Amino acid sequence: MPPAYWLSGFFFPQAFFTGAMQNYARKYVLAIDELSFDFKVYDEIEPQDVSDKPEDGIFCYGMYFEGARWN
Repeated sequence: MPPAYWLSGFFFPQAFFTGAMQNYARKYVLAIDELSFDFKVYDEIEPQDVSDKPEDGIFCYGMYFEGARWN
């Protein structure tokens, strides 16, 4: 598995995020419906600089906003 995933390359990214939540729920023996998403934005890290996977969760890149802007 790669250390970072290009999110824009997925046809159905919702399923990818659900799979990431399932992995977390199984690891910590939690019900998946008790979980929610939390995002951290790292402006100083480039995707090619990521060499190790996070302990929990995923690194992804290639997200974009539609009808909004980043401030």
